[in-house]
Amino acid sequence: MKYLIIGNSAAAIGAVEGIRSRDADGEITIVAGENYHTYSRPLISYLMAGKIDRNKMYYRPRDFYRRHQVQFYAGEKAVQIMPREKSVHIAPSNLNLDYDLLLITAGGTPVLPSSFEGHYDNLLYFHSWDDMTELSARLRSDQPSRIVVVGGGLIGLKAAESLLLRKQQVTVIEAGSYLLNSVMDADGAEIIADYLTARGIKIMVNNPVVQVEGDTAINHLILQDGRRIYCDMVILAAGVKPNLNWLAGSGLVSENGILVNQSLQSSLPDIYAAGDIAQVYDESEQEYRLMPILPEAYRQGRTAGLNMAGGSFFHQGQLFNSIPLLGLNIASAGTNSFTDTGLEIIQKRNGQYNYRRLTLQNQVLKGFIMIGDLNRCGILQGLIQQQTDVSGIKNRLLENDFGLLDIQKLENNDQERGRSFCQ
Repeated sequence: MKYLIIGNSAAAIGAVEGIRSRDADGEITIVAGENYHTYSRPLISYLMAGKIDRNKMYYRPRDFYRRHQVQFYAGEKAVQIMPREKSVHIAPSNLNLDYDLLLITAGGTPVLPSSFEGHYDNLLYFHSWDDMTELSARLRSDQPSRIVVVGGGLIGLKAAESLLLRKQQVTVIEAGSYLLNSVMDADGAEIIADYLTARGIKIMVNNPVVQVEGDTAINHLILQDGRRIYCDMVILAAGVKPNLNWLAGSGLVSENGILVNQSLQSSLPDIYAAGDIAQVYDESEQEYRLMPILPEAYRQGRTAGLNMAGGSFFHQGQLFNSIPLLGLNIASAGTNSFTDTGLEIIQKRNGQYNYRRLTLQNQVLKGFIMIGDLNRCGILQGLIQQQTDVSGIKNRLLENDFGLLDIQKLENNDQERGRSFCQ
């Protein structure tokens, strides 16, 4: 069996390990667009801030490919799929690689807002190891640069954190009404903004960049309200979109990403997809969506690999984010819709930087937001996955001492109804 994997991040590694757990002899080939051993992309901010050294960046040991008998093409990009021939054309080598089963884990590309179209020497991204290396080389602690990060999502805020730790002057501009608007509510985002502001990061929200000034380099950003923001450098972190352009004409069905079933199989039965490029079923939302989170990508990849090697496994996706920002812990999971009137919201703020928000539907926990103390975060995740009726203890879920005694009460209630919480 010939397995071909496009991509080299967490989903690809999960697939290799899934395949090898069932098939010790099949041929596995990985095509990697970057010239790096597999690494953890979220760690680039830690490397730039000096919190880790480069040896901690790698997602697996350096002998991973050899031990798993993987043929590895570094610095090559897939440019065309030919499903009838069961072949993929890669460049710059101009080779055609044959496959019996194909897994696409090609990830995403940073979004370029229309106001930034053009070439500017001081316009950078913060998406890859190379991006971080280029940015880091331009920083001087004895001569701080005035750096604007465009985008207040996870990537933008981690970039801002590492820049502040490198003693730069940092401003974050978010076009939406608050930071982290894909995973956070307005109350939680305000807490985060206050925390970052108190530590030296200037936050501007609900005020998109509409124009840039400068010829070869940007010197001012013009905001929607007319303000002109001076800058020495601009970091674009306005989102990531799946790499779909090269799939034109392949016959693969896609919306926001490649649509896959719960086996991670696409509309073409010998092609699978996982990671940032895949649009998978989310149990908590009960819809197909992108889940661009590293642990989720690994789980998707492993499920795909198991199934490619003859297994019959179903993936149950669930969004979960957990990041520290300058010492403030933040987590969110499941659905946290801010417009669905059919949801029940309970929340509690305890102190300046501690906040919890729970989302329930029909007495079942569907999602949560936690800032500060993340104690019991794992238990809450389990309740979401189990779809447990929490009506008897829902207000206790907001307390820091919520724990095993409360779970025991749920188990007793469930056993009376004829099922076990732990099943």
